[in-house]
Amino acid sequence: MSRMPEVPAGATVTEKSMECASGGCWRTITIVPAAGQSPQDLAHEMGLSEEQSLPPTLLDPRSVSVGARPVEGELTVHVGYR
Repeated sequence: MSRMPEVPAGATVTEKSMECASGGCWRTITIVPAAGQSPQDLAHEMGLSEEQSLPPTLLDPRSVSVGARPVEGELTVHVGYR
């Protein structure tokens, strides 16, 4: 699952999960922003202000959806593979 966005320096990943079902697989990470940074600012820095649909690549032939949502001072990032 190489399409997870890179976590910027100063931010901390606190939780990771991966699940699969008949519709595909998805990976979720929870990130605590750097001191003084809001979850919304972190999403913007990671290029996740809006849900994205990424086309297949030569190394990863699946369609991928990537998004983020702020939850109680943290940022939850998800990547779904179809």
